[in-house]
Amino acid sequence: MAKHGQPTLTVGIIALIAPDLTLLIGRTPPERGRLAPAAVPYYNLAHRAAGPWAVLLYFALVPDLFGDAISGPLEYLLPSTIPEAAAGFTVGLSWMAHICVDRALGFGLRAPDGRVRD
Repeated sequence: MAKHGQPTLTVGIIALIAPDLTLLIGRTPPERGRLAPAAVPYYNLAHRAAGPWAVLLYFALVPDLFGDAISGPLEYLLPSTIPEAAAGFTVGLSWMAHICVDRALGFGLRAPDGRVRD
């Protein structure tokens, strides 16, 4: 992360923490170790591997596949420099690392009532 500068390091750290911001949604949890039911869909969405995989694939493949071929209104969707692509790829890696650490520690997806699924 540090090779590509401070912005890449910053977004990497933010992406490492961001999935747990979903814990702040809803009221106080009914009991310890249980999420508020209103937060469960957002928590589960932020803790599925499909999101980070999509980010990783986008920043790994799209700039190389299309490069300068896209212009006009869609041009803003492509990272224009290597540091931008590196920062986006770092977001995907950090997000995936967060999910992997959570799963390793036993914090998987949640059931509708807020408990950890077995």
